[in-house]
Amino acid sequence: MNKYVIKNMKLDESDIYRQHQQVTACFSKSEHVRFRTDGNTVTVYSAQHPTGTVTCNMSVLPSYPIGTQGAFKLRMNIEKRKFVKGGAGRREGIRDLSGILQKFNEVAARSGFSVKELKEVSEPYIIKGVQKENTIALNVVDFNGLLEVTDQGTFKNALDNGIGSGKAFGLGLLHMSVV
Repeated sequence: MNKYVIKNMKLDESDIYRQHQQVTACFSKSEHVRFRTDGNTVTVYSAQHPTGTVTCNMSVLPSYPIGTQGAFKLRMNIEKRKFVKGGAGRREGIRDLSGILQKFNEVAARSGFSVKELKEVSEPYIIKGVQKENTIALNVVDFNGLLEVTDQGTFKNALDNGIGSGKAFGLGLLHMSVV
């Protein structure tokens, strides 16, 4: 998996579906493109190289052994499934801090890392987009802190493929720098 950093990319900030279209248009196939926006900088994880005239810096995502510690940033959709009679269910955003932290620690354990220190947890916020007649609304929380790798293969999979739902809309991309 490769990491591409695209600077000065102007994205439609009002519509997450439009952002998804803008970023994936830079690649020939969109099914394995994960991205995160930070202002006009877009970080993309993809096995394929960008097409067209996109200028970016590229690096290969490493594999980190068990015990590796690193500073991390993660923007993710924090939700739980709510089941109703008849078997159909829907997703509902978690808004309280204790529920957010519980869900995050569960996801971290399933993703091959433990959280050594959480330095920042944002208030949950909603991002929206429109696809045809459907409105997409995601409950987003930003996390920053220090993690430790507990399972090398599972963690590599989390780095390569993202964590949680909403990955097509810039969520779930785990950034880590070794400390």
